[in-house]
Amino acid sequence: MAASVCVLVHGGWHGGWHWDDVATRLRASGVRVFAPTLRGLAERAAEASESTCLADHVADVVRVLDDNDLRDVVLVGHSYGGAVVTGAAHRRPDRVAQLVYLDAFVPEHGQSLADLLGPQFAANARERARAAGTYLLPPAFAMAGVLGVGPAEAAAHEARLSPHPLGTMLDPVDASGALAAERTYIRCTRNPLGMFDVFARRARESKDWRYYELPSPHDAVYAMPAVVAGILEHLACGKTRASAAAERGAVLAADRAFFDALIAGDAAALDRALAPSFAIVDVAAGGVTERAEFVAMVGSGGVRFAAIETDPATARVRIHGVTATVIGRTAMRLQFPDGAALDVQSRYTHVFERAGDGWQLASAQGTQIR
Repeated sequence: MAASVCVLVHGGWHGGWHWDDVATRLRASGVRVFAPTLRGLAERAAEASESTCLADHVADVVRVLDDNDLRDVVLVGHSYGGAVVTGAAHRRPDRVAQLVYLDAFVPEHGQSLADLLGPQFAANARERARAAGTYLLPPAFAMAGVLGVGPAEAAAHEARLSPHPLGTMLDPVDASGALAAERTYIRCTRNPLGMFDVFARRARESKDWRYYELPSPHDAVYAMPAVVAGILEHLACGKTRASAAAERGAVLAADRAFFDALIAGDAAALDRALAPSFAIVDVAAGGVTERAEFVAMVGSGGVRFAAIETDPATARVRIHGVTATVIGRTAMRLQFPDGAALDVQSRYTHVFERAGDGWQLASAQGTQIR
């Protein structure tokens, strides 16, 4: 089974470091975890500029998905990170299986955080940045309440924060692309920040969302890392199990389609079932039959497969990215033009290549066992 994958996107003023505790717990459970730091923050603070915008942060996450060729991803955004994961999921719908909003913004296409928070927020944010003499916004919340801790612990946390590029709050999200991901909202209910009420309510009332509530202050990543990790592990591993079962079923369906084409003597169906590079290997004789010759032989009726029985339940299926292997057993009845028939039982190995949304058979070999 392929490893579950979580990509964790931090909120405003933070960095990838914010997820360290949650990430450690997820990795201990076998989940692959990526927690990128967004441009202009934490160790990337020097990359901030007046032009840094939400699209840049979306691009940061898309780059993680693409560079690591991640699939079936559970993409998680905390707080401001909700806007980032929204844009990234719409950019790469084929890579994101689930979107998780942890007490986060859920903007619609064309909305910025300033739109969601109202004109007064934008005016105040610009004024605070101007007063600081920069295009960077100083931390906007008192950490004691956000974290649910005392002054000393809050001060230690706040010392790690970075001013946040103002442009990312004003830039509208591009959510114009398709979205196939399942969506989950996790609401933090202890001293809740009212700015997230509308998103939590919509998710809670919608049949299209999963909805959780945590008795945590806004920063559940800090306050309840074990619980957050537990929810994410459940979502990630559950999705992987479902995905793995579906992939196994798809490979076995392609395997059966090959056998059915042989029984029917259907050259057109066989042509669809086979990869361009297909070859069949006769292990006993050491011969190799190329694709065109094999399709022509089946289509001509030179050998007719009267019946082919398989046992999918006992077949071994291994999927490795764009290739899959099936090791199984068959019981065949072959009929020849002279009326002779032959019953053969064999163990076979089929190698498939991913082709679009399905699989094509790239090579086949069998060993007669009776």
